Amino acid sequence: KIYQGLSLSNQPIVQHLLQSTFGNHQMEYLVNNDEPVLGAYRKLGIAGLSVVAQVPKSKALATIRQVQYRSFLVMLIIVCLAFFINYSFSHSLTEPLRRLYYATSKIIEGNYDVSLRKTSTDELGALTLAFNDMASGLKEREKIKTAFNKFHSKEIAAKLLSGEIKLGGERKIATVLFSDIRGFTSMSENMSPDEVVLLLNEYLTGMVKIIDKWQGIVDKYIGDAIMAVWGTPEAKPNDAYNAVMASIEMREFMKAFNEKRTSEGKTELQIGIGLHTGEVVAGNIGSEERLEYTCIGDTVNQASRIEAATKILNADILISDATHVLVSEKKIVCGPQLKIQVKGKANYLQVYSVIGHMKGEELQTSLTQEKIQEMQNQVVPEHISEEEKVESLEKTIVNMPSPSAYYVVADPLVGEKLGPFTLDQIKVKMARGDFDPRLAMICKEGESELRPMLGYLGVERRNSKPPSTPPKQPIAEDLQRSSFSNEWFIYGPNGESMGPYTFDNIKVALEAGHITRSTFVWKTGLEDWVHLHELAEFNRRTG
Repeated sequence: KIYQGLSLSNQPIVQHLLQSTFGNHQMEYLVNNDEPVLGAYRKLGIAGLSVVAQVPKSKALATIRQVQYRSFLVMLIIVCLAFFINYSFSHSLTEPLRRLYYATSKIIEGNYDVSLRKTSTDELGALTLAFNDMASGLKEREKIKTAFNKFHSKEIAAKLLSGEIKLGGERKIATVLFSDIRGFTSMSENMSPDEVVLLLNEYLTGMVKIIDKWQGIVDKYIGDAIMAVWGTPEAKPNDAYNAVMASIEMREFMKAFNEKRTSEGKTELQIGIGLHTGEVVAGNIGSEERLEYTCIGDTVNQASRIEAATKILNADILISDATHVLVSEKKIVCGPQLKIQVKGKANYLQVYSVIGHMKGEELQTSLTQEKIQEMQNQVVPEHISEEEKVESLEKTIVNMPSPSAYYVVADPLVGEKLGPFTLDQIKVKMARGDFDPRLAMICKEGESELRPMLGYLGVERRNSKPPSTPPKQPIAEDLQRSSFSNEWFIYGPNGESMGPYTFDNIKVALEAGHITRSTFVWKTGLEDWVHLHELAEFNRRTG
């Protein structure tokens, strides 16, 4: 638009032009309704002419704002792309790590079934594979640990897996407990295999829980018997007390167990428990390929024999004097001291029947008052002479139930009739040390004469070389003139003479294979011990 005759002298840019000596200038100022404008001038230097330009600021800066806006959009797009690329890259790194963290948490909780999917071939992929291998290894180790716990206590299993227990052993002071079901062999003969296993599992489950509760360790199962130990692999302050308390709780468990069986019309179970405290050798016994953590030593044997004595003394819990000393001041109540003679020991062993324990001023026991009175008045009969023994034994054999049933009379309770047993059951009990065949007498239905058990069960097949001359006892001159003058004697495996036996006894033992024709024997009239086959009665050619 061209303006002619228009005065612009009131415009700030024109006023500055007229006043300034500079050839050009730019400035911002307000016009009309305070609208900001940009103005500029330049002096041409020709006839005083100048060029003045004025434009609204909004119009002048519109292109700049448009450029800025476009630049902002480009920058925003670049930032978004960078964020997306960065997120994608970081996610590819953090997601596998997050999965690893989650899987590790599961393993810490004991869940070894986790497995990660490999998503890359880089170091993270290799780490994923290594983690899966680790999880599989831990799962296998847990299986082994679970299996160990079924055959060992958790304490021993942990030490075995950690390598703390090596091949070999160490001497420890421990309390050993033996528990056995009385008459279980004869009872199981009338039960199916499934019933036997079910009964044993139910019985052993309850007993083992009690042993665990009182910090004991089940060393092994021997059929229906349990061997438990307190004091290995680590000793605790009250091992003997805990062992005795466990035996008392076992008694209470058996009372409830039998009440349940009685309500179901089943036979009650009776158990015997023996405890002894002493030195044992504890450790891994075996080879590098097959090891068993166990305890051995005379203390273990003594505990087993004390348990066997519960049958003779009609007691369910017997503890040795060594154990009694450790618990006598800890409110364990016992009966009077009893002296018994066990196999392999020349001296008498002192034992005590356990009645219960004191809780405050009250006796805690599941025994009846009559049983407690019986235990408090209990004594062990003294040994009597040989003539009195035979006479007493003969009086006990009456009313035998069947020809296949045997009754046994054994030391130290002279005259007490045990049984009935089958011949195989007697062999088992003899092998376990319940009967000493050199002392015990046996008879069956229809027999009025008691015979030495050895006449039925025999002796060791192998015999060491006998002495050059017969032993003085029992083969002495006075014995040769006695009523045994026609009886036989066998040279035993430990160098002792055993007998006297009848000729029929020797024949039975030979036919049963308990002795051989190479066994050394002696009878009156012989100058020295001879092999059985040297006698005409037992020579195959002349016989």
